[in-house]
Amino acid sequence: MSELKLPPIQLKEWEPIVRTSRQIPFGYKLDPNDNWVLLPIPSELDLLEQAKVHLKQYSYRAVADWLTEKSGRAITHAGLRQRVISERRKTRRSTNLEQLAKKYQKTIAKIKELEERKLGKHSSGGDSEDLRESST
Repeated sequence: MSELKLPPIQLKEWEPIVRTSRQIPFGYKLDPNDNWVLLPIPSELDLLEQAKVHLKQYSYRAVADWLTEKSGRAITHAGLRQRVISERRKTRRSTNLEQLAKKYQKTIAKIKELEERKLGKHSSGGDSEDLRESST
């Protein structure tokens, strides 16, 4: 297969993840001490990041072949596509949740501000229960 040519990508720090299925994802290996933890394989994950860039110019099949050749670990074009789509979905969901959390924080702050104004007006005029007690 011919060499895919694109500029190099900035490398990341990779963290262990929790195992959620029977299958071990590309770029991870099973922790020998804990079957629920997957340890990152930095070289494979860095190649996967480069592969995502290559997908802008090449087909999933060509990039999967390149990735298999470079890493020595097999990945099909369908597996690569599923991985990329899943990561996009998780990234989009995370971004949406962060934006929603910011909106909720602003809303809560505004509600507290309105409640303080409202309570401030009532407290200066006396409490309604005090008025009822004094009239009896």
